[in-house]
This record gives sequence, C-alpha cells and structure tokens, in this order.
Amino acid sequence: MLALRWSMRFIGLFSTIILARLLTPQDFGLVAMALVVLAIADSATSLGVDLALIRHEGDATHLYNAAWTLRILQNLGLAILLLIAAPFAVDYFHESRLEGIFRIYALRYVLLGFANIGPVEFRKNLEFSREYRFLLTKKFVGFFLTVGLAIWLRDYRAIVYATLAKTIFGVCYSYVIHPYRPRLSTSGMKSILGFSQWVLVARLGGTLNEKGAQLIAGAAVSASTLGLYHISVELATMFINEVVMPARRSLIPNLSKSLGNRQQFIHHSIISLSILGIVCIPIGVGVNIVALELVELLFGPRWVDAVPLVELLALLGIFLGTKLALTMILLVAGDAKKNAVLDWLEVLILIPLLTYVGSSGDIE
Repeated sequence: MLALRWSMRFIGLFSTIILARLLTPQDFGLVAMALVVLAIADSATSLGVDLALIRHEGDATHLYNAAWTLRILQNLGLAILLLIAAPFAVDYFHESRLEGIFRIYALRYVLLGFANIGPVEFRKNLEFSREYRFLLTKKFVGFFLTVGLAIWLRDYRAIVYATLAKTIFGVCYSYVIHPYRPRLSTSGMKSILGFSQWVLVARLGGTLNEKGAQLIAGAAVSASTLGLYHISVELATMFINEVVMPARRSLIPNLSKSLGNRQQFIHHSIISLSILGIVCIPIGVGVNIVALELVELLFGPRWVDAVPLVELLALLGIFLGTKLALTMILLVAGDAKKNAVLDWLEVLILIPLLTYVGSSGDIE
C-alpha cells in the first residue's frame, strides 16, 4: 500500500511540477476558487457508502446495489447543487469564468456516480495488488491527459478538461477491472444510511476546516494569491499525507477485523495513533526548514512568494496528520458522531478566526 501511495504521489507531484512551469498562479487560483465550492458541496452530499461497505462485518455483497444507487442519487444531487451555486460563486469570487467550470464539474459528478461499486471489494478484502493496479492505471492516464492538455492549452482549461476526461476513463475502467455489475436497488439502503449520516456531517466539518481559509480569502484576494496558497497547501502537507493516508487506507480494514475484541481494538488503535503522531513531527519540521529550497527546486522562481505559507502550513500539518489518524479510529469504531463533533468544534474555532484576519486585511 505504501508503494501504491508513493507511486501515485510521485506521478501527482511530477504533474504538479510540470503544470507549475506551464501555467501561472492565476490559473491555479481560478481552479482553486471552483474547488473550494466543489469540495464543500461534495462533502455536504457525501454519504460515505464505500466506508459503510468496508466496515460491514461479513459479506456485504447484498448491500452493493443499494450503495451504488445511493451514490448515483448523491452525485445527481451534487450536480444540481453545483449548477445552482454557479452564479453565486461568480458574484462571490468576482470571476465570470467560474460558471463554465461549474458546468463541466457538474457533468463530471453525474458520470462519476455511475462508476462500478465492485472495486470497493479490493479494500474490504485487503486485495491491495488489485487496488494498486486499478488506482495506478487511472493515475497514469490522468497524468498524460493533464500534461498533454496543459502543453496544448497553456491555461486553466487544461486542468478542468483533464478532470472530466479522467472521470470518463475511470468510470469505464471500473467495469473492466471488476466483474460486478450493479443495478438500481433500495434493499439495504437504510442500513447504509444509518452509518452514513454522521459521516456526512463529519466530512462537511472537515472540509470547512480544510477549505475555510480559501473560501474566506477568495472574495478578498486575487486569483494569483489564491493560487499561491493552493500550491503551498499541496507542498506543505504532501509528505505527511504520504505517511498518514496509506496507513489509514490499510488500517481501516485491519482495525475493522478487531472490532469484536474491544481490548485488542483499543491496543491497536493506541499503537497506530502513537506511531503516526511521532512520525509526523520530524516531517513537518523538516519541510519548514527547507521550504525555500523545495519551492525553488520544484516550482521555480515565480512561486517563491509561497515560501512563508509553506513554512507555516508544514508545522500545522503535524496536527493534521495526528487528527487524520484519530478520525480513522473513530470511524472504524462506528463512532462517526464523535468524529463529527470534533470536526465542527474546529470549524467553530477556525472560521471566526479566519474571518477576523480577513476583515483586518492581513490575508495578503
């Protein structure tokens, strides 16, 4: 799993490096404006059906059709929400090009809803080699699509069109790599929703924590400044994410198997949380120290203004990594409600603080 994550991250990082050389901070900022609204809308409709299937003890095949149906409904609702939000986003960010971007992303989500639910089995059954092939193939195709369009178009449209093209490929490939053929069904839907409702609340809170700064700053700063922030977040948290995210992905099904033994589950959870917390500290401090060299080496001199943000966000990433590990434990334990409360407590602290900073004119 670590090999998968590093392979995908290397491809993603290489893609970002090339895009940073071909596109401008303004291009990244324009897409970041759209992604802020998209992320919030996505989390507001996300039911976490994949996680519900993975943590279900025993055979969950009978729930797959219901999960697929829920995901279609979820994504259709999200697409409608994006189309409604588009004109408001244009007014809020003072950027007319956002309306066209929103239409493309709305289409993307409609298509994404019809992806095969079958590949969830790869994670549930710990078939990491098959998941590796599935995810890595999509990543490779996405890389060539994105870079190719960036070389051709040389502006923000490359990122937007590539996202749609990658989705089309991913949906088709999901039916190639797994034989399961889902159909519309409501049988078992209540069981999934019983768990998913708190996942939705938690993800919305988590997204507001993650995107709150960009949402508030978006109305006050230029697209270029927002682009610098977007790249700063990517670079500052990248290394910690490469430790925490693959660990989360592999630990969720493993911890799920120890749910029947409370003492064993607590023991494994404490060990996992401790190790991840300790590892995050030197990574965050290290990125903080070499921020200038990293930015100049990877993205070039036009991005040097991002260095102070990278330094700050690298240290904040230490706490982010630890929180992600704790979130994993709460979700596996089925305590999505506590996880939601934790996320929303952060929102209640973070959003007022960012609003105050923004109104003071200190964002830029």
